[in-house]
Amino acid sequence: MIKAIFLDRDGTVNEEPPDEMVDSVIKVKILPNTIQALKLIKGTNFKLFIITNQIAISLGRLTIKEFHQINKYILNRLEKEGINI
Repeated sequence: MIKAIFLDRDGTVNEEPPDEMVDSVIKVKILPNTIQALKLIKGTNFKLFIITNQIAISLGRLTIKEFHQINKYILNRLEKEGINI
């Protein structure tokens, strides 16, 4: 059996901005203790997944391309800390 942990991106991994829309990399702020917590999870036999739903796309404030750029930015920041997702 594969064990997995699913974490919501905005508000769990990174800070959710006041307008509740991470629509640029400028708004990405990794929450305190996130790196340490993710390293603890990666040290277990659980698979780690980060999930997100983005209303900004349906409202036209974020394109699919921008969405992927933000995700890539977050994943790159985590990889620099030794956390590969």
